[in-house]
Amino acid sequence: MEENKKAKSKFNVKKLITNDKYLIILSLALAIIIWTVTSINVGVDQEKTIKVEVPIKLGNQVADNLGMQFYSSQETVQISVKLRGAKYMVGQVNEEDLKINFDTSAVSKTGEQAIPILISSANDRLEFNIEDYYPTQVNGYFDVSETKTVDVTANYNRDFVPKGYTVGKPIMTDEQIVVTGPKTYVDKVQGAAVNISVPNAEKLTEQYKGEYPIEIIGDGIEYKYLTLKSKTNDVQIDKIGVTLPVLKVCKLPVVAKLEGTPANLDPNAITITCKPDIINAGILDTAGIQEATAGVINFNEIPAGGKTFYFDPSTLNGITVLDDIESIEVKVDVNKDYIEKDVYVDMKDIELVGVPDGYKAVVKSMSSDAISVITNADNVSSIKSSSISMKCDLSKSSSNNVYTVDVVLNDKSSWVYSTYTAVIELKQEK
Repeated sequence: MEENKKAKSKFNVKKLITNDKYLIILSLALAIIIWTVTSINVGVDQEKTIKVEVPIKLGNQVADNLGMQFYSSQETVQISVKLRGAKYMVGQVNEEDLKINFDTSAVSKTGEQAIPILISSANDRLEFNIEDYYPTQVNGYFDVSETKTVDVTANYNRDFVPKGYTVGKPIMTDEQIVVTGPKTYVDKVQGAAVNISVPNAEKLTEQYKGEYPIEIIGDGIEYKYLTLKSKTNDVQIDKIGVTLPVLKVCKLPVVAKLEGTPANLDPNAITITCKPDIINAGILDTAGIQEATAGVINFNEIPAGGKTFYFDPSTLNGITVLDDIESIEVKVDVNKDYIEKDVYVDMKDIELVGVPDGYKAVVKSMSSDAISVITNADNVSSIKSSSISMKCDLSKSSSNNVYTVDVVLNDKSSWVYSTYTAVIELKQEK
């Protein structure tokens, strides 16, 4: 009897599941619990804040209607957006569900203006409210676009290196830059500069390389609206690479070189005097420079009696002139025994080479019918037209069919003065 009671009181899970009455009661209980939890979660409003990084693009309305562009110091703006709505709705919202625009409807003139940011829902399936957002506007400048190319100046001090050394002209990766931005500000740009400083310069005896920020020169400019680009490769830059040569200070004799010297010219025929004849200069230790060559003078530039030439000292190859001189004077004196003789020639005697296939070349005129020859007075009678040969190379480029005439003098103790040209017509052969 007692065993039967124990059997009846024992809980039977299988009986519970297979008994329809118990199953119905259990299902109803679970349904009520799930419904209650879901109703609480669905019915409760929830706040959510998302941050959106938005490119600042205003469209073409202002450009098309007013011919102006928008300039900003930033390409994007990060907007913090506060949302409210049903928990399951708000939880699904991301930045793709927001429509963000910039309102330019009030723009009507140039100048700095604040552009309102407009935000709305971009997803009709999700119901939520946009409670607040920040920032509510972006600041920028409206104006006609302007572009200007300016030189870059290197500001540096020559005296910061050790004694016995100096600094040469800096070599910059960009000697010109292109400035683009609002016309109001670009018109005020007068130039650009880099200010060069060197750490431990007092110990510097070799060239130094560094990058330096570009500074725009001009008054009343809002630099944040300007774009700077390299003139050489059209890429946006804000720094310029600089190589600063460190040079050894020395004294160099000044000379001038002659080219086209006649093979048998009397050594006393020409005298060259340079002024100054010695300069204080800076050169690279490894360059091996022993003299400063002011320039090269061709004999066809030297008339009877001589001539004075002037050369720019800043163009001396591998040399920085430390003296305050504007030019180097090179005086070429010709011995008084040398005189000028005009030798008359016939343009038909010009030898034409390099004539294109299928064409016939005809000499139409010559810049002069006489060739000036500088020769010793004792030799003047031997200089004749037969002493001169002339040639034109038509394979070289020309302007308006004008070609250089190469004049050769067979007397190797004299020289031809000046240059000569000829007009040559090309006719296609039939």
